[in-house]
Amino acid sequence: MINKKIESLIFKYLNDTASTDELRILSDWVKENEEEFAEYIRVSALIKGSFELGNAKKGKDVLIEAVNRKSTKESYRRRTTLFFRYAAFFVVIFGLMFLYKNSISETGPSLRTISTSTDDNIKLKLSNGEVRVISAQSKDKILTQGEKVIGTQRGNMILYEDSQAPKKLDYNELMVPYGKMFELVLSDKTRVYLNAGSTLRYPVTFMKQGPREVFLTGEAYFSVTKDKKKPFVVNADQINIEVLGTEFNVSIYPEDMAINTVLVEGAVKVSQSGNTRPPLLLAPNQMAAYNKEKHIMSVSEVDTDMYTAWKDGILLFRGTPFSSIKKKLERHFNVSIENNYGFLDTQVYTASFYREEGIEQILKVFQEDTPFEYQIEKNRIIISKPLLVN
Repeated sequence: MINKKIESLIFKYLNDTASTDELRILSDWVKENEEEFAEYIRVSALIKGSFELGNAKKGKDVLIEAVNRKSTKESYRRRTTLFFRYAAFFVVIFGLMFLYKNSISETGPSLRTISTSTDDNIKLKLSNGEVRVISAQSKDKILTQGEKVIGTQRGNMILYEDSQAPKKLDYNELMVPYGKMFELVLSDKTRVYLNAGSTLRYPVTFMKQGPREVFLTGEAYFSVTKDKKKPFVVNADQINIEVLGTEFNVSIYPEDMAINTVLVEGAVKVSQSGNTRPPLLLAPNQMAAYNKEKHIMSVSEVDTDMYTAWKDGILLFRGTPFSSIKKKLERHFNVSIENNYGFLDTQVYTASFYREEGIEQILKVFQEDTPFEYQIEKNRIIISKPLLVN
């Protein structure tokens, strides 16, 4: 009989969540237990319906291939189900997964975005105070008061031109509502990805000398153009992040307890505004978390994908409590989620979803692991205890 550890490894492999070491362990086990592996897959196939019955050799060969592939390149794969916390009922779980995937194909796309307000447009505020609505279906030019072209809008991106340094700074402000994302290329070619519910205030053109400073509320991923003479500074309320040229993510939502700075590559200095203490220097794969109430900064090693996958249109959760997942779903889909089932908030999940998947599709996946009821009332999703739970 296959033990629970091997069951768990097979489950992780089939869902592309196994680590390199786990894949090697499973590969070695399959080589020594081919008949047992074949029988296990045969039984699973009766429910899942997607394996060739008894074809252990094919499964073994694919598994060994996966070890090599996993060792050289981590890739995102379409995963529309949870990677459940328990693998003891492996066959039953796969039956649920199969039914879930079939239900999506039969019912077609579900509700993708529920608007929480009548105004969910992306807006650009120009230096003269004019506010323009940005349409993802349009192309337009960004002009100064003197009708000079300073940039171009192409769908969900604005590209600013590198023009002559001004005598004084003129600022534009980009406002991205919940349910939307936007890409911005500044005049120095720094690329900024703005997440849902974010605002960035930035100079149309940077000065010839001095720092390149921008002001952020919400969340953004920065890929900064290197310039030793002009450091790039992100002003995130109580925190300043200074870089020369690097890639990093900053999250500063008003409702969150912490301001998080995650470094992907390069180096950044993180300092508290008005504090004389030396700034913290982050290395790649580190996060500086500033507690807004306690005014304390901490640094930890992190998996950067957890904090940056959103810019590639992926909602990624790894060991994340539903209480935190709920916040991200609200921003991502522009909805209000009222959870009246306290037990659900404490449940921890590992899952990934593509941006194209609808909120109802995602909720149904969570339902498969932890049953609950929900109803949609305009812009609100109300979650309640399942009827069969006392």
